[in-house]
Amino acid sequence: MLSNRKCCAVVGALIFAVVLGAAALRAADAETTAKTVDHPPTDVRNSHYPTTRAPLRPTPLVKLPAGDIEPKGWLQNQLELEADGMVGHMEELSKWVSPEKSAWMSPKGKGKLPWEELPYWLRGYGDLGYVLQNEKIINETEKWIDAAIKSQRESGWFGPVANLSVEEDISTEEYRGNLSKGGSPDFWPNMIMLDALQSYYEYSGDERVLELMTNYFRFQLEEVPEENFLVPYWQKQRAGDNLQSVYWLYNRTGDKFLLDLADKIHRNMARWDEKVASWHVVNIAQCFREPATYWLQKKDDSLLQATKDNYREVKQTCGQVPGGMYGADENYRPGYHGPRQAAETCGMVEIMHSFEMLTRYTGNPVWADRCEEVAFNSYPAALTPKARGLHYLTAPNQVLLDTRNHHPGGQNRG
Repeated sequence: MLSNRKCCAVVGALIFAVVLGAAALRAADAETTAKTVDHPPTDVRNSHYPTTRAPLRPTPLVKLPAGDIEPKGWLQNQLELEADGMVGHMEELSKWVSPEKSAWMSPKGKGKLPWEELPYWLRGYGDLGYVLQNEKIINETEKWIDAAIKSQRESGWFGPVANLSVEEDISTEEYRGNLSKGGSPDFWPNMIMLDALQSYYEYSGDERVLELMTNYFRFQLEEVPEENFLVPYWQKQRAGDNLQSVYWLYNRTGDKFLLDLADKIHRNMARWDEKVASWHVVNIAQCFREPATYWLQKKDDSLLQATKDNYREVKQTCGQVPGGMYGADENYRPGYHGPRQAAETCGMVEIMHSFEMLTRYTGNPVWADRCEEVAFNSYPAALTPKARGLHYLTAPNQVLLDTRNHHPGGQNRG
């Protein structure tokens, strides 16, 4: 459902590769010699776009701001299908993104439906609008973004109060008392909303985003003690998303406290730097990259190797499913690794996101190849032809496609 950004990033990487190749050919003609390199240089920083700020490791590639790529041909058609299909009409179809029902629209963060569903949709919906220059989508996105920004509290927290483990609008001192009693905030839904805010800032330049993120990250560093930070389950597994947003802000503001927060995040999250920390299909796709993200700060090559080891272990254990995925239809189970095992559509999207980041971090084209394999094989098979619906699970050898319970063939009983 969020593939607009993913496909654009793939195409952007291909365009960059063509330009880079053309430049290399011109240089070769001038010198009458050709040079082979493993990746673009990593000892210089880009002067045209925001990129990694010292002491972070320079990345060989940078992400173009949302909306800077103008799609044509097949890609444009696919994105327009999404805008005309389910993604573009979600407010009409789903209670999760209803402005009347969602706590994300409340200035005080109160109401029903406060969790991950709205930001999951919004981060792809906004990018879709920016890339297509679709004013309807952009305006609807800004409505949600504006509500999220206005929800920020004195403490720095933003978004639904239900995720803060409190029910009422309380002061910072009262919140500290809540923490001392064992209440712990759930940062996971906000991690996804931060992604949507970042894209919005890249498109609009709205300085309120930088202010919100700065105050929110100070809250994470200064107000939440270690024992209450990233408690199980989802936020502890997926805190690499939080880490990526911290580096995104640091590269734009240079605030040194953000590097301390990065250390705190890595110290308290699940240990993806030691092993595959979860066998949930989306956790694998989303979290295996975290050690390589932290590698940008620590420059310890064992962290980059940990990401590679995670990927290798998953593929060797879960089966190398055609189309770039692996057999973990919700959670991997020993012995279930054949072509009847499926992958969640959101797992496809998240692993493409991870591959894009790793391509940018390392300059290694193998990650771009892996992203392309999912983007043009597994992901299209998970959607209806006009993008008006998607499968929860998709398998290579899927002879039946219905709403019946196929457990134990599929792990999920729904």
